[in-house]
Amino acid sequence: MIDDIRIITEGSMIPGADFTADKTHIITGEAINFYDQSSGAPSAWQWHFEGGTPDSSYVQNPVNIKYNAPGTYDVTLKVTNQFGSSTLTKPDFITVAGYPSNVSLDFENLEDFTLDFSPWTLIDVRGGETYGIQGITYPHKYDPKAYICFNPSATVPPEPFMLPHTGVKLGCCFSSAYPMNPNDKWLISPKISLGDEPKLEFWIMTYNTVYGLERFNVGVSVSDTNPSSFQLITPYPEAAPAVWTRKTYMLDNYIGQDILFGIQCVSNDQFIFMIDDIELTSIVGIREQEHQHHLTLYPNPARGTLFIRFHDPLPELCDITIFDCLGAARLQETIKV
Repeated sequence: MIDDIRIITEGSMIPGADFTADKTHIITGEAINFYDQSSGAPSAWQWHFEGGTPDSSYVQNPVNIKYNAPGTYDVTLKVTNQFGSSTLTKPDFITVAGYPSNVSLDFENLEDFTLDFSPWTLIDVRGGETYGIQGITYPHKYDPKAYICFNPSATVPPEPFMLPHTGVKLGCCFSSAYPMNPNDKWLISPKISLGDEPKLEFWIMTYNTVYGLERFNVGVSVSDTNPSSFQLITPYPEAAPAVWTRKTYMLDNYIGQDILFGIQCVSNDQFIFMIDDIELTSIVGIREQEHQHHLTLYPNPARGTLFIRFHDPLPELCDITIFDCLGAARLQETIKV
């Protein structure tokens, strides 16, 4: 017995609009490339990019669509062929942040012995003349300073006992001499828009333990670079060991916020606080949706017929959408259980 036979070729189908992009979370001024993934062999495309420049396109795969203002934006695609048309809008598909979600500083791209870490900010609250390394000459020796990009191989003569964690440069905070101690010296990041699982990591070390271990705090500001704006996330000043040591701090309390972080050296008449390979990372993107029902698909891979077996109770009406390996919707059905 056989019934209801149909033969449908792709070219005789009303198209089904679908698309993707090379990225969906950017900062202001970045550009995005879009890719058509529609079914049904469309012959015409009409795109609308809310907040984008340009805000429309009629090519299949538009490229270099720029977004110049923070916000979340819809993207719409209408596709057409000789049998009809369909339109798909993905709400809030593009997220544009005013600031990056990750930042790092390894000092290698800064000039030797510079006191300008732009776009990072350096603040020496108390000021005062700093200690210098005896028998070694380098720019800004003894000068008041918060931090300096130090290249021990470029001093005269080369400093033989200071080794960066990686590369040839590191950040150094020289203690101020009496009476301008203890230190209150800040290395402050540019502003960052935190995504999920924000994590701050850096490597620290005490140059010479004869003078005691260097001390530091970590703080977060949600407003500006003023040291008084920072809330310390370290309950008390931490010590920098005598060997390079990685420190890690989770910033889960600030997920989704625009922040600056600061590393405050509070050593009291010690010598040199060393820091290297600073990195703050967070995850941006759309989280995978958790499966609400356990199911089994077979055979896998499938040709022609695919069986779906649900192991949990389903509502009376159930919407099913099947996507191909490229992400295009190939089947959309509402079934009654």
